[in-house]
Amino acid sequence: GNDIYSYGYAFTAGDLDDAVYSLSTVFEDMLKLAEVEKSCQLMATEIEKTRRRVNALEHVIIPEAMENIKYITMKLDENERSTQIRLMKVKDMMVQQAVEERRVQDGL
Repeated sequence: GNDIYSYGYAFTAGDLDDAVYSLSTVFEDMLKLAEVEKSCQLMATEIEKTRRRVNALEHVIIPEAMENIKYITMKLDENERSTQIRLMKVKDMMVQQAVEERRVQDGL
């Protein structure tokens, strides 16, 4: 039936009975321990994946993004300076044209 002792009682010491009983009660705890150990292994694997992602972010993706930001900022500043220079040239041309028109009007 449901007997955990699969040996003859007559020719064995009582200590064997105790050992077999202890083993049967410890087996459930061993299963729980194996389950916890497997969970820990899975978590360790996920932690390692996350660590790799963090390293990639810190050492590759973020530095590249910062370089891109720096480059774009530099180009925008360059464009702004070029626009300012063009505006100043246009203003100078308009002033020069106004001076010329004034001279023509004044008959000079």
